[in-house]
Amino acid sequence: MTELQLLVDRLAVQDLADRYLSGLDDAEFDEDWARSIFTEDGRFEFAMGGHHGVVGMAEFTAAMMGKWRRTHHVAAGHLVEIDGDRARVRGNLIATHLHAQEAAEPFQVGDRFAGDAVRTDAGWRFTAARVRGDLEPWHAAGACRHRPQLRAFTCGSCSRSRR
Repeated sequence: MTELQLLVDRLAVQDLADRYLSGLDDAEFDEDWARSIFTEDGRFEFAMGGHHGVVGMAEFTAAMMGKWRRTHHVAAGHLVEIDGDRARVRGNLIATHLHAQEAAEPFQVGDRFAGDAVRTDAGWRFTAARVRGDLEPWHAAGACRHRPQLRAFTCGSCSRSRR
C-alpha cells in the first residue's frame, strides 16, 4: 500500500465516523443512511443497548434518538489504523442532548467511540461501532430519578452523580 493510499483510506474511515455522528444530529434515518454507514451484518453498541444488522438499523437509531429534541455530537482525536481492507478507528466524543421538555437542562456526556470497518465496493463501512461513556456522570446505584430510561446514568439534573 502506498503512503498516498494509506492517507486516502485513513481520511475515508475518519469521514465514515464523522458521517455517522453528524447523521445522529441530522436525524434523517432511512435504509440508505444505514447502508451508507454499516455492512449487512454491522452492529452498534452503547451502554443502553444496541442493534445487529443493517436491516432495522435506521428504525433502531430513530427510536434511540427520538427521545431528544436535538443533539449535537463533536468528535475529535480520531486515531485510524489501516490493515489492508480492514480498519479500526477510535476517538473522543462530547455530546449534548436536549430533552423533549424545553425547561429541562441538557444531558451532556463525554464518550469514546470506536469502530471496526471494512472496505466494500461502495466504500468503507462499519462492521461494528461502539460508544462507551467515560465522562458521563453515574448514579452510585439505580436509575436516574429524572429520566428512568437512562438506567444507570444521570440526566444532568441529578446531584447524586459519581465523581
